Amino acid sequence: MSLKMSKDAPISSIKTYYLRINEINKMMNQLDSKKQETAAALRELKAELKAICKTAGVILGISLNEDLGSLDGIFKETERLAVSIVSCENYKTSEKELSDYEKIIRQELKISEGDIEPGINNYIEKAEKYRKFMEYESKCSFMQQRLKNSMENGRAQKLISGSYKNLFEEYGSENEIEENLQQLQEELNENSKSFNTLKDEKSRILYQISELNSYEKIDQAKINIAAERKNLEPLAKSYASLRAAAFILENIQKSFMEETKDKLLSGGSRIFNHLTSGKFNKIMPDDNILSSDFKVEKDDGSKVETSKYLSRATSEQLFLSVRLSRLSELENKLPVILDDSFVNFDSVNMRNAVNVLNYLSKYNQIFILTCHGELVNYVSEVCKGAGFYCLEEGKFRKSESRELKDYLTNI
Repeated sequence: MSLKMSKDAPISSIKTYYLRINEINKMMNQLDSKKQETAAALRELKAELKAICKTAGVILGISLNEDLGSLDGIFKETERLAVSIVSCENYKTSEKELSDYEKIIRQELKISEGDIEPGINNYIEKAEKYRKFMEYESKCSFMQQRLKNSMENGRAQKLISGSYKNLFEEYGSENEIEENLQQLQEELNENSKSFNTLKDEKSRILYQISELNSYEKIDQAKINIAAERKNLEPLAKSYASLRAAAFILENIQKSFMEETKDKLLSGGSRIFNHLTSGKFNKIMPDDNILSSDFKVEKDDGSKVETSKYLSRATSEQLFLSVRLSRLSELENKLPVILDDSFVNFDSVNMRNAVNVLNYLSKYNQIFILTCHGELVNYVSEVCKGAGFYCLEEGKFRKSESRELKDYLTNI
């Protein structure tokens, strides 16, 4: 076998080159074997497809003998067969629905056997007669009501009963009848005069409309409009100034809201989150820049519009958080005096508040005035360096936490 190598190639590369050629030969042999297997599978597929096409053609009564010598022919025949199968399934479904409807119709019309078309036509005729009957019944009811209303009129009852004599008995004499007739005639004349007056008024208004549509009137209207536009110029300038001021104020409000939300209220949000045990995440300023209220966001991301939707205790925690946050941000650390600010807090929220005050006591001096022994107990547990004083008979004296708690409990 000729390797077709260059004369200058090193001898050591002959072995590698030879091994590579052997690998290629093996791959070619494998490909030939695969090709033969594929050809055999294709022949089997064609045979199966021909059998299927033949069976489907017999069932559907159509010719499915397409050219199966190429893959395109096979795919085309397969698509036709799939469409035929879907058609069969649709036909079967429609046939079942038709059978179900027929059963329902037979039950409704009480037809056990035979053709149902005459029964359906008879049912349609009865339905049309029933519709006309309902129309006549409605008209009859309406006429009866009108007749009833008319009969309630005493004069109509007299006319219908033929008691014309009773009509004359309503008047004492012929003169009364003539007087009544004359009165009615005068009313008719007055109504005629009013009608004529309205007709004249209508004609006058129509004439004015035609006059207003004349060219002279239109030109005069244009002159009046131009004069009024001059008067509008100062108002337009004033309006533009006010709009500019409103735009500036709106931007100032937005800037203030962003600064308040991101800077001034960030510390208050952290304190409020701690006081409420994580129930609320964020404090936000109210949309009204002049309002002293706030909006809060719950832990699930939902917002409460303002503090009026909160409970009294939660509302007090909200404003306490804002005040404590502002105190902690001041450069000059001022004393903080709390006079029973936790009276509406439950035990959990009260303990949370004491924890916040313990942190704030590192920078500010804090005075807590209370008459509740429970708060004294929490302060003694959390704030180890706290001092306690008892106010007794108007005088302060230093006390221990337990002694002060017992004193407050017994008073």
